[in-house]
Amino acid sequence: MPTPTGPHLCYALAARQNARHLSRLYDNHLAPAGLSVSQFSILSLLEAYQSLKITSLAEMLSMERTTLVRALKPLQAAGWVVAGRTSGRAFDVTLSPSGVAKVSEAVPLWENAQAAFEREVGQDRAVRMRDEILELNLGGELPFFYRKVCNYTFYDAAKHKEMKMTDTFLVTGATGETGRYTVQRLLEKGHAVRAMVHRQDERADALRSEGAEVVVGDLFEHDDVIRAAAGATSAYFCYPVRPGIIQTTAYFADAAKRAGLKAVINMSQISAREDSKSHAARDHWIAERIFDWSGVPTIHLRPTFFSQWLLYPFARKTIVEQSIIDLPYGAGRHAPIAAEDQARLIATLLAEPAAHIGKTYRLHGPTELDQPGIAAAISEVLGRKISYQPLTIPAYRDRLEKFGLPEFLIQHFCAIALDYQNGIFSGADKIIAEVTGVPPMTVQDFVTSHRAAFNTLNAAA
Repeated sequence: MPTPTGPHLCYALAARQNARHLSRLYDNHLAPAGLSVSQFSILSLLEAYQSLKITSLAEMLSMERTTLVRALKPLQAAGWVVAGRTSGRAFDVTLSPSGVAKVSEAVPLWENAQAAFEREVGQDRAVRMRDEILELNLGGELPFFYRKVCNYTFYDAAKHKEMKMTDTFLVTGATGETGRYTVQRLLEKGHAVRAMVHRQDERADALRSEGAEVVVGDLFEHDDVIRAAAGATSAYFCYPVRPGIIQTTAYFADAAKRAGLKAVINMSQISAREDSKSHAARDHWIAERIFDWSGVPTIHLRPTFFSQWLLYPFARKTIVEQSIIDLPYGAGRHAPIAAEDQARLIATLLAEPAAHIGKTYRLHGPTELDQPGIAAAISEVLGRKISYQPLTIPAYRDRLEKFGLPEFLIQHFCAIALDYQNGIFSGADKIIAEVTGVPPMTVQDFVTSHRAAFNTLNAAA
């Protein structure tokens, strides 16, 4: 069958469209430093080499010499770059001390742009895209800058293929918040994924269309769990906040032991402890102990409040309609953590669990904030003032009852509201950036990616 073609399918047009999209993404992130991505590229190359001939710099940037001369003028005017003639038409370009300071200021912003793109397309896919472009432009030979300065090597396709053929990872709760993103991240890395779902529906169909093996089963059915775990390498266990986690954990631990799983990544919660006033949190603590007693290699995850909490109906409604956050959290603090970022960690731990077995990780976003700080971060993105006007816990209970939440969940939410006030949920990321190489998104990043949902209740959350 011939390849579809036509002016609208032009390779060059597609590449230009992609380049424009990337440029906007990086320019937006670098704007607080007063730089465009092309200006940052010039400054960062000069920082790496200290000094370069203008012809060498132009070659590295794939720019015409005259175009580079024009691009350097605003950098020289700002005092960040010094250019001087050495002989004939040759110019040396050097980074000034203020230019070094400007690079230091901009690097964290650039890292945020890198992380945003990796979240958009997946880290593994982003690396492959970069390598394919480099190989196309450089004829498969990395230049000195990449080999020596960056210590960079091309993506290992053979290793990627071998991992894909040998590892199968089981993901329970595969249509849930962390589950579906974990499936996506694993598939992007080339792994075989078995997605366990409670029912066959359009969400299960979507996972199957992405390349996952979908198994329908019930965590309360021991035989279903044994069948799902058989032949898997490692598994992610996630049970919602509802009664039954102790029974399902026991079933799952037994199935994991029978299957000889190398690791179980267990989704717990930050408030899990033996003296918790929340029945759900205490059940999660018991569930952790069941895995530990079973001898199954386990890694426990205890996340703080998800960023997605802001999109839950009982919180989102007041943000959209009244421009207020009224959760009863007082002066407590936390660093909201997005499900997408947790999934990157989960996928990484599933693939390479050895160094983490037996550990318990508290999961946080990058920046700890109080509720007024979270309101200010949302305001910054939406361009309208969001304020914090907390309810009392009894008033919060009334709100949750009106939204029709079950009593088990209401009791949990009210108990952990007091935990929050007492600092149980506080902290900032100490593991996700270290293990995955990509920092978790900020509140501003999260709101930006879900902007429509914060402006109208009609938008999908």
